[in-house]
Amino acid sequence: MNFIAAYLIFAFALRYGSKPITILPSNATVDNVSTRFVTTFDQLIKNNQVSGDISAQAIQVADVLPDSLIKQAGVKPGDNITHINGKATNSMIINRQLKELIGKQFSLDYKASGSNATSTTSITCPADQCLLGIVIDTNNVLEVKPYKYGLKDSLIYAWDEVIGQSRLSLNTIGNLLWSLVSFDGTSLNKQANNLTGPA
Repeated sequence: MNFIAAYLIFAFALRYGSKPITILPSNATVDNVSTRFVTTFDQLIKNNQVSGDISAQAIQVADVLPDSLIKQAGVKPGDNITHINGKATNSMIINRQLKELIGKQFSLDYKASGSNATSTTSITCPADQCLLGIVIDTNNVLEVKPYKYGLKDSLIYAWDEVIGQSRLSLNTIGNLLWSLVSFDGTSLNKQANNLTGPA
C-alpha cells in the first residue's frame, strides 16, 4: 500500500505541477537516483523553469555555518557576496570558482546587509577542499516554476520516482546496518543523520 500510495502521489504531482524539493549547485549530480524532485540550477534553466536573472545577482547569504571559513572572514547572514578574486560570482558558478581555489588564498568582496559599501576579506582554503560554509538565499532573485507532464509521462515518471526513492532509502539503511556491524562510530553517526524517507 505504501508503494501504491507513493506512486499515486508522485503521478498526481507530476501531472498537475510540482516544484523541486531541493535545488543543488550546478556542478552537483544525483548519483544512481532517477528523480525530478531534486535538480540543479543548470537543469532548471535548461527546462525553462526559472524566472529572474540569477546570473546577474550577487549571492545573498541566508546563514553562516559555525567554525566556517566565511564566519572567520567576518561575513554575516544578510550580506551579499559579489566577487571572488576580482571576478563576479553568483549562485550558479560559485562552486566551480571555489573548486579552482583549493589550497589557495583568495580575496572575497561583499556588501554588508543594507549597505552599498564593498568590503574585501582574504580567505585561505585548506588543501583538501574549498567550502565557504554558507547557506545561499535565492528566494529574492529566483522564482522556480512548477513543471507539468502529460498523463502518459506522469505515469511513467512516477514509477521512476518510486524506484529511485526506494533505492535511495535502501542504500541508506544498508549503509547504516553495515556501520552497526563494523562498529564504525563515525560512519554510523553520518548514516543516522542521513536516514530519511521520501519528502
